[in-house]
Amino acid sequence: MTARVAVVGIDGSGKTSVIERLCELVDDNQAGAVAMHCPDFHDNRDVPAAELSRQLRAVGEAADRASDARIKAATLFLRITMFGQVEKFLRERHRPGLMISERHPIVETMVYAPVYQRLVASSRTPDETIAAIFADADRQCRGASAALLDWQAQIVARSGLAADLPTVVDDVAALVSGGPAAAAAALGEVCETTLPDLVLWLDTPPEVCAARLAQRAEREIHEDPATLRKLRARYEQTSQELAEEFGPAMISRVDVTGLDGVEAYARRCLAAVEFAGLA
Repeated sequence: MTARVAVVGIDGSGKTSVIERLCELVDDNQAGAVAMHCPDFHDNRDVPAAELSRQLRAVGEAADRASDARIKAATLFLRITMFGQVEKFLRERHRPGLMISERHPIVETMVYAPVYQRLVASSRTPDETIAAIFADADRQCRGASAALLDWQAQIVARSGLAADLPTVVDDVAALVSGGPAAAAAALGEVCETTLPDLVLWLDTPPEVCAARLAQRAEREIHEDPATLRKLRARYEQTSQELAEEFGPAMISRVDVTGLDGVEAYARRCLAAVEFAGLA
């Protein structure tokens, strides 16, 4: 049986590097671990949905360039709904003792949806702006906009969410507002997954994350220092809600204050995984 751990945290918190090292440490314990990248599912080797993942990302990047938070939020959500099918593929192919995912759709949606709803303009994204974003995305990745709309139609059929792309963020934020139990159930159905056995919240100071992100060539709409602080606050609130609803054992805050580098981060995460009896 595969145990599941999700490593979450604001952008720039070090999730990718920590997961890579954590998998190595778990393998040293002979537990056998597989990493799962999310929402860049195309970074997972040989997954069948790799091209769709690239196409959805291209639309999100075009929305970043257009500074349109509504379309960006919609693409983020649609990307993360691929989680369940990729998770199933990796579990069946590798049959690991432990699967460690970078982010988790239920947790991340509970964190990001309310923040994005406050970022969006009160008015609907104009059709001409959407058309420009789609054209930009299609230039970067052939068929990106058509793939996004086709995938959205599948999610609408599965979830009952509204079919209007610019209002996806409002619909999802309303879903999250129903409380952790209702949100986990509804998001789990849409994303075809359940909450993991353990959530590791990598709590890296927003100012540290902002400095790291400043070194990247391209940045996402939500990666400014003020929004990172809001996201960090949402992680704290969501962690408390999940602990109250599902028990404190399901989430562990990994305080990286004073820790020096990836090795120290990963070993603190390993201690939490071992304490939970998962490795």
